[in-house]
Amino acid sequence: MPFIVDLSSGNIEREDRTAEKGHYGGSVLGLRLLSERTAAGLDPYDPRALLYVAAGMLGGTHAPGLAKAVFLAKSPLTGAAGEAHALGPFAAGMRAAGARALAVTGRAERVSYLLIQGGEVSVRECGELSGLGVAAATDALRERHGEGAHVAAIGPAGENLVRYASVVTDYAFAAGRYGLGAVFGAKNLKAIVCVGSGAPAQVADPGTVAALGAYYQGARHQSARRAAGRRAGVRRVGRGHARPRVRLRPEFLRAGAAWAAGSGRGGLRRAGGGHDRRLSRLS
Repeated sequence: MPFIVDLSSGNIEREDRTAEKGHYGGSVLGLRLLSERTAAGLDPYDPRALLYVAAGMLGGTHAPGLAKAVFLAKSPLTGAAGEAHALGPFAAGMRAAGARALAVTGRAERVSYLLIQGGEVSVRECGELSGLGVAAATDALRERHGEGAHVAAIGPAGENLVRYASVVTDYAFAAGRYGLGAVFGAKNLKAIVCVGSGAPAQVADPGTVAALGAYYQGARHQSARRAAGRRAGVRRVGRGHARPRVRLRPEFLRAGAAWAAGSGRGGLRRAGGGHDRRLSRLS
């Protein structure tokens, strides 16, 4: 059930698509809405062009490595449907605030942001944030709505319709493909802010999800231990130089010794003073 937001009129409503055959959320719903509501040939910056933002199907669950937020619109960079994913906590924050998907059309009269809170969506003006970078805008919105707020924002590049501008969620997790930050800018949309602390999204088999999470964490810890072991295997040589301890296979050692003794075809040609002028081709 996406929220349908018209920034031109300020009208916001929920649309139930669950009765449709083959209904899915996430990217599939976004592509369906985009094909329905963005006519062929429509400029990506046209107010009628649709911008879709959603928590991925597993966003907000405890499933490991799958907390993606989906950003989708007609790309100003390619002219085709452009889909970018942002990792990090934004998808979970969106679900916790009470929304799974937003479909945004129109253009706000002034620079604005969308606030999702308690299962409701509202449009708020934020002219004072115009021109700010992502970090500064996120700071300002978190100061307004609490440190627990999740923020997807654009900076000056998006506001100025740079065709490869990104949307950045929670300071560091970018939806960096297809210039969707410029679509935000074309709609005078500075950010989307999610405020809420709802329970994690429900899954059909919590035990399996928990087992996958435990396996993932175990693999992560094992990888960290191996990395630590590799670092411990580096010994100091001379002044500040590091050389790894490498164990060569015996046949390599034998071949190297034979070659150094001159048995390798061509060998080394000695040239006065004990220096090597040329290393011939080995075969």
